[in-house]
Amino acid sequence: MGTRNLTIVKLDNKTRVAQYGQWDGYPTGQGQTIADFFKNVDLRKFKEAVKKLKSWKKEDIKKAYASLGITGEWLNSEQAQQVHNKYPEFNRDHGAGILELIYNGTVKKVVLDEDFKNDGTFCEYYYTIDLDKETISVNDGKNYTFEQWTRKGLMHKLEKE
Repeated sequence: MGTRNLTIVKLDNKTRVAQYGQWDGYPTGQGQTIADFFKNVDLRKFKEAVKKLKSWKKEDIKKAYASLGITGEWLNSEQAQQVHNKYPEFNRDHGAGILELIYNGTVKKVVLDEDFKNDGTFCEYYYTIDLDKETISVNDGKNYTFEQWTRKGLMHKLEKE
């Protein structure tokens, strides 16, 4: 379902990731993806990967597209697949799946668009993962520890609220 969302990761009091997601932004969707990730992650390794991330600048994104021969705003399915293969961090389908891509080293550079969380019309959910405090919140609500976030049934509870 097209429920737009944002996955934000903070470390050293800075936003390091602000990944847009087009689909399944509900807690039982992207929230559960985050919970599943934190059930098995080596937190120290993940923090190191996040610390090393670089961010894309707008002009660099345009150059990346141009390197694939893409100059227009709209992509056909072949172009979209090219972008997905070469620059998975640009893909709106990943959402919170970006966490795994960072962890396994597939993504070393991210697009930062934290302002999207303030778009009440289009951004329906945003998840903030604070690696300094080791907490997660949805839409700046209550902070949950990683252990609390991964408890069975929490995503259904959050969705009802």
